[in-house]
Amino acid sequence: MGNSQGVSFLIIFLSALISTLLNTVLPLKDIVSALGVPGPAGGMTTLGGFIFTFWIVLAYLLLGCRRYTAVCVAVLIPSFCMLLSPWYGVVDPPWFGVYGILAFLIAGLVVEGVFRREDGYARIALAGGFSNMSCLLVTWAAIGMHVGVSPPIAFIPIGVALSFASGAAGAVAACLLAKKV
Repeated sequence: MGNSQGVSFLIIFLSALISTLLNTVLPLKDIVSALGVPGPAGGMTTLGGFIFTFWIVLAYLLLGCRRYTAVCVAVLIPSFCMLLSPWYGVVDPPWFGVYGILAFLIAGLVVEGVFRREDGYARIALAGGFSNMSCLLVTWAAIGMHVGVSPPIAFIPIGVALSFASGAAGAVAACLLAKKV
């Protein structure tokens, strides 16, 4: 493996690992409960832009928008999370974690499909917003179908808007940091 490939792998791996650690170490349930955000996936709704999208976009930008970088980071995040516990604690069906991989795969594909290196802040905000929002919608659908838990109907439009805003903010923050590095 060449030095360039090794650095790329390290950036991808560390980005996914940091995101996973933030997701597991931060008291997300307490934070979203204090904010009055209902579950499921309240942390992704409000803070997913900084816990997940930021790291996906940062790695993508640091590696020059290299193809599949965002997808690799995105898929590694739930993979690492599932090494620690089942996806959202769901053990029935035993393959429920596939939804986590699918949700984040879509998030990575959205980043790579919407944003290019020459695009500006508005475009990266859209990429991050749609990335986090799509990840949340897949997660909500999976939990609703298999666990029977869904956010209150009145909260769904607010939650979708919050997830978009969080993803947009996380992507722009990653863009600002990448420009400094």
